[in-house]
Order: sequence, then C-alpha cells, then structure tokens
Amino acid sequence: MARAIVLLVIVAALLYLAATLLHRAVLRRRRVRAYRKQVDLQRWMSLRATDYDRQAVITALGDAYTTGQLTQAEHEQRVTMALEGRTRAEVRRVLGDLSPAVRL
Repeated sequence: MARAIVLLVIVAALLYLAATLLHRAVLRRRRVRAYRKQVDLQRWMSLRATDYDRQAVITALGDAYTTGQLTQAEHEQRVTMALEGRTRAEVRRVLGDLSPAVRL
C-alpha cells in the first residue's frame, strides 16, 4: 500500500513537471512569434512606399477632411507630406492622430 502511494506521488510530480515545461515552451513560442511579427512589421514599414500606399493614405485623409477632423490647410499639408514620403512609415505617419475609422 505504501509503495502504491509513493508511486502515485512520483507520477503526480512527473505530470506536474511535464505540464510546467510544456506551459513554458508554449509561452516561449508565443513570445518568439510576437517578436517575429514585430520585426516583420518594422521591415514592412521600412520598405519604399508605392503609389498605391500613397493613394490609400490620401483617400483616408480625404475622409478625415470630410468628417471635419482636418481643416483644409491641414489636409493640404498632410497630402503633401504623404506624397513626399519615401517609406511606408513616412507616408502613414500623417494618419497618426486621426480616429481609427479613417486609418488604414
């Protein structure tokens, strides 16, 4: 009887250890995936902007202007900045303080 109890305790301890190690592996994998997504986003934002990227930002700025979030002068200034931006980050920077409804 005592051997059975000792054996059960050992099995329970091994199961707990295995579950803990599995949980840590899952958490580590999630952190690695989150880091990779962040790096991929940084790489994507550092790529040169295309005409499509610029046009999408200009359309979003037009929506912000029509909803009253931007004045005409602000709209013109931001459109100029979007057209002059080289990377996707520079082009999209002009949308930073607008409501999420007009962001891309």
